Amino acid sequence: MDLTGTALAAGLIGHMLGDWFAQTSKMALNKETSWWWLLAHAASASTVMLVALTLALPSETTSNITYALLCGSSHFVVDRRTLVRAFMRSNGWPQPLPFWGVLALDQALHLTFVAAGALLFY
Repeated sequence: MDLTGTALAAGLIGHMLGDWFAQTSKMALNKETSWWWLLAHAASASTVMLVALTLALPSETTSNITYALLCGSSHFVVDRRTLVRAFMRSNGWPQPLPFWGVLALDQALHLTFVAAGALLFY
């Protein structure tokens, strides 16, 4: 597997672990209304991503840090869900917005950042 493919695989693993396993219940319940919990989630997601990238690509320190920060920043922006909900409302989604629709768009945006980071930095 080439460098970009390895980075993408590690990025996907890092994202899944950071977003689904490292996120505590308090983070999940409060990140939409509390900047503190949103920052805590973004920081933990970045850290887990950096660990996954470092294990897969130990010699790519600068790229790993940049990639992890990009993906962590995406959590800070996307997981507030203001943009996600605004997009869904402007495109005619039924009200109230369905949980699974919000979650699907949230994950699609995160995975876009994961793919873009692998292509940009490796």
